[in-house]
Order: sequence, then structure tokens, then C-alpha cells
Amino acid sequence: MEPNKTIKRIGQGIIATLLVLLGCADHSKQSTTSHDVGNIAPKGDTRQKLTCYDRTPQDSETDQLFKTYIDEVVNKIIRANKEVIPSFINEKSVCANVQKKYEVNANAMPTGNLNFYRGILWITDTDAEFAMVAAHELAHLISAHGMAPHEDKGLRNNQEYLGVLKRIRSIYFDIAEYQTQFDRLSEFLEGKIVQFKKDGKKIPGGSSWDFKLSDYKSALYALSIKYVSEKKLKSDFVKDKSISDLLGLPFDRNNRGISNNLDPKELEFKNIEELVRIVQDLRLDFTTHMKDKSKDKLRNLEKSLCEKSLELAGSDDTIEKIFDKKVRIEKEHLGPAKGSNWQEQDADEKGLELYLRAGFEPSLAKKLLQQLGRSRTHGHKIFSQLKDLDADQQSASDTPSSGLRDHLGEHCNRGRSSHPAPCWRAANIDAELKKNQKEYSKIIAKNPIRNGFGGKLKELQNAYFEKTMTQVIKDEGQNKEKQESKKKKNK
Repeated sequence: MEPNKTIKRIGQGIIATLLVLLGCADHSKQSTTSHDVGNIAPKGDTRQKLTCYDRTPQDSETDQLFKTYIDEVVNKIIRANKEVIPSFINEKSVCANVQKKYEVNANAMPTGNLNFYRGILWITDTDAEFAMVAAHELAHLISAHGMAPHEDKGLRNNQEYLGVLKRIRSIYFDIAEYQTQFDRLSEFLEGKIVQFKKDGKKIPGGSSWDFKLSDYKSALYALSIKYVSEKKLKSDFVKDKSISDLLGLPFDRNNRGISNNLDPKELEFKNIEELVRIVQDLRLDFTTHMKDKSKDKLRNLEKSLCEKSLELAGSDDTIEKIFDKKVRIEKEHLGPAKGSNWQEQDADEKGLELYLRAGFEPSLAKKLLQQLGRSRTHGHKIFSQLKDLDADQQSASDTPSSGLRDHLGEHCNRGRSSHPAPCWRAANIDAELKKNQKEYSKIIAKNPIRNGFGGKLKELQNAYFEKTMTQVIKDEGQNKEKQESKKKKNK
């Protein structure tokens, strides 16, 4: 394993996907968590407030419309559930963000961020289905999954387990702050680029502002990680030097051109001297058109980012071990199946209650999970349906695994992956509705909502896609019927 690969994994993976909705995940007819209606907030939650940060891209009107739509759906669910969720989780404290990728995915962080990928709209046919996605993620947030203990009494009294969770909370908030610092730097430069474009200012060599920003962020990220590594190794090159010292003040113009044809995939293999020169070169493209005040702000943002990475360095040797330890203890007490994906079941069941209290159609909660199952085999077709110009920046890894079976058969196992299989989750939602029929009959709306947000969902789908997954499947079915009919006629 390369030096600091754990931080890299955390920075690029856990921050973005620790609590994802999409999963590819032993057969069970009964609930393996202990959700009781009206009991959603976890015991022992020490959070007093959320520390989220809005990072929806500002350069896309469609993404801004998507954010508005998310806010409307999320706020409706929050308003309808004030009696069962903590007061610090409210319409003003939750940050809904749009991710500029086409994964069929959404995720939540205990700090307050709910992240929705564009691709989730490809599988939702109604506002109610999207609301189930939002309710699921809100349930993750309310339950502080990743930081909160399982409800099992044995685990709640296990001092080793509680100590692990305390350590995870500390690491989690440090990582969230690192990501926030990175977002602030990106937002500052994105704002400058908008102004540069407006003023007709171009980059020497005819490159694109957006590509240069992407390269700069990749290089600075790699530098901050390498900087931590070199500090730990007590390298002479970084000894007694801050990140500002390394990057050079004033801005060094002797490194022009070294970042041409930069391949971000190679950055982690470059030494720190090379990374310093690359970052110096890339930042010159931005600072050439900046006034001194803006240059000073850029330096301070870079410094804050790298200082935060130094704080994370103290966790570098333990992050991977601490998460592995948490999973090991849960599996020992709960069994291998429950231990690996109980939080997703918990979010489904609590999310269902939030969803029903907000007045949405009960049957469409199950349908959303069935759609998720279908996306396992049809997800690779999303690229042929994209309208957005960002589509060429996506890769096959951004879609659901196309090789997995549909998971819609009559016999369906829970699975031992991070998420139970979608068909198992759909069946479990059915079981929850039946198990809590008496309680839910009191809160299910007389006229449940299927669509109720002014057609925004269809508008967004029309902007992002040529056709949704349901339309693609329908067309394929019609084509198959025509072919079979033609064969019969020929016979």
C-alpha cells in the first residue's frame, strides 16, 4: 500500500460514499433491526448542531434547479416530521448538494450534507420515488450512521465498541473539515473563472479554464497528501517549511510549461519537488489575472487546506484499522450478514416512516427499491441517454455494475455487501408496512402524493436525459414484441 493511501481513500471515498443509497449486495423474512414507529433519533447522539457546507456547482442552471427541487422535497419531509427528529436537524441546517456525475446514487454525512447525483433522476418516475431516496438519506443523517452505535444492547454496553465510535466521530469531523476547506478553495477559483470568461481573459496556450482548474485541484490534493507523508518522514525538503514556503512567494514564473499534458493519474507517483513545481505552474494561470488581494486569499486557502491535511496525518495509521475494528465487533455480535449492512436496512425502515408522515404514496417506496434493482442491469445504458456536455468526462465506473443480475426474482437473499440486495430491501419495506399497519394507518395520508412539485422532476429529466430508464426498458419490450410478432408472421 502506498504511503498515505488511507487518507486518499478517505478523502476520495468515505467522504463521498460512506453512506450511499446504491448497493450491490442470506435470506431473511424478519427485520434484523429494531425500529419502532415514532422512534427515529438515536440514543446518545452528542451532536448539538450540523456543520454542513453548500457545494452545488454554480455553473449549471439545471443543477441549480435540481438543488431547488431537492430542497423542496427534503424540507417537506422535515416539516412533516418535527415531532420525531432532533430540533437541530431542520430546514436551515441541512445542506442538499448536487453532484455532477451520473451515478444512480445519493449519500449522507452526519455533518449535515445530503448529496444527490444526477443519475438518481434516471430511475425515479414520480416525485414520491425521489422522496423515498431523500427520506432514506435523511434517516442516515438523523441516525448519525457511521458514528452512532447499533441498537443491540450487547453492543451498547460494549466499552471497546463505544471507544471505537468515539474515535470515528473525531476522525469524521476532521475529514469533513478538510473537504470543506477544499470546497472553499474550489468555490473561490470557480468564481474567478466565471469573471475571467466574462472579461474574455484566456489561458496561455489555448487550454480551457475548467480543465486547468481540474488539474490544479488534482495536483494540490496530491501535494497536500505528499506533504503529510514527507512531514512524517522528516524529509529535509519540507523540514521547517510551511506549504506557502514550498509553493514560493512571490509566485515563481520559472516553472512555466511543466504541467502541459498533465495526467492526474500519475500525480501520486511524483515526488514532492515535482508536485510543488506543477502546482506553482498551474496556479500562475489563475494568478496572472488576479489582484494582490485575491492572490493573498488564494495563498491562505491553500495553506488552510494543507494544514488541515497535517491534522489528519495523526490519524493516518489508524483510520483504516479503526473502521475495520468497528465492522469486526458488529459482525461478532450481529452475525456476518447483519453486521455488514444493518445501517442500510435501518435507513430504509426509518426513511419509510419519514416518507409516510410526509404524505407520500406507500406503494411507491417499494417501487423505488425495485427500480434500484433494475438499474443493476440497465445502468450502463444511461450514457447513451445523456444530453449534458459533462457526459464525456464520465467513465464506466460512474454507473451501476452492469454485470449483476436484476435482483427481482422470487428468491432473493439479503447479501453480505455494504447494502442488502434491492429485491430484499423491497420485500422488507412490504414487511414493514404489514408489521406496522396499525400505527401507519394513523399517519398515511387519505390522498397520498405521487407527484406534487410542479413538474420539476420531468423538467430535470428532460434536461439531463433523452429517455429515463423506464422509457428505455419500455422501448426494449416493445421492440422485442415486434420482433417476435414478425417471426410468427414469417412462419
